[in-house]
Amino acid sequence: MYDASTLPAPVAEQDGRIQGLLTSTVSDDGLQVISLDALVQHVSIGSALLTAAADHKPKPSIPLTGNYGIPRRDELTLELAI
Repeated sequence: MYDASTLPAPVAEQDGRIQGLLTSTVSDDGLQVISLDALVQHVSIGSALLTAAADHKPKPSIPLTGNYGIPRRDELTLELAI
């Protein structure tokens, strides 16, 4: 069982409003989707979130385990809208 509030959660936005959310875990076995929620149906929000999650590859320069054996849970990707 997972507590989804502790998992990474990319969102789909349109006009500054959240339209969908995906929570997942990543292990050596791959990506496991925990939840996928789309507020509007039939516009491919879920598909876009799944594609983004599947295409995301952690940066190899960031180790999977940090100091004192603490596992990496989160990675931020920053975007500047111009």
